[in-house]
Amino acid sequence: MQAQNRVMASLREFATLEHCHVTIVCHPRKPATFKGELPRLTEYDLIGQSKHIQEADNIIALQR
Repeated sequence: MQAQNRVMASLREFATLEHCHVTIVCHPRKPATFKGELPRLTEYDLIGQSKHIQEADNIIALQR
């Protein structure tokens, strides 16, 4: 996990210095199903990747 945090910090520094956006794709943890239906994703579904959320300017969650 520390290696991922260092990578995120490096990407954040790069994006700031170079005035650009960096896109990272993260897979959320699988939410528990209720009666076969998936609940809507929230920031808590990304909680294991908290550094990703802290360093992000924008977060887009896609769910089918």
